[in-house]
Amino acid sequence: MNIPLFKVFMSDNAIEAAAKVLRSGYIGQGSVTEDFEKDLRAWFGEDLLVTTNSATSAEHIAIYLLKRPIKARNWPGWEVGDEMLATPLTCSATNTPAVTLGLRLKWVDIDPKTLGMDLDDLARKITPKTKIIFPVLWGGMSFRHRTH
Repeated sequence: MNIPLFKVFMSDNAIEAAAKVLRSGYIGQGSVTEDFEKDLRAWFGEDLLVTTNSATSAEHIAIYLLKRPIKARNWPGWEVGDEMLATPLTCSATNTPAVTLGLRLKWVDIDPKTLGMDLDDLARKITPKTKIIFPVLWGGMSFRHRTH
């Protein structure tokens, strides 16, 4: 049995929904997006919700927002030159937002069993300048799959 590795599954409903968006005259922030965000807010019961065009954009916003201190959470915020621990085994777009915002990227070795961060190496690399740890779960493997 052949499993198409790079073919994205898309239902017929998704194709018609995409056509509806294209027919609306908006391919960015239009009424369909606004309706979708409204439905998501209702589903999650959360007023502070926004969708983005990509995970990279969402990550950029999240890291930017983490710059501000949050007293109620005892979060000091981060400053230009602070560190983000990350993995090189990912798309370059995963780590780009941290670098463009002024964080220093520090690589963590890969666990050959999970292809995720080696948690022992991660522990060794945490310093007072470490403000963000950005794990990447490669191929759906979580850190729980560790055998030692």
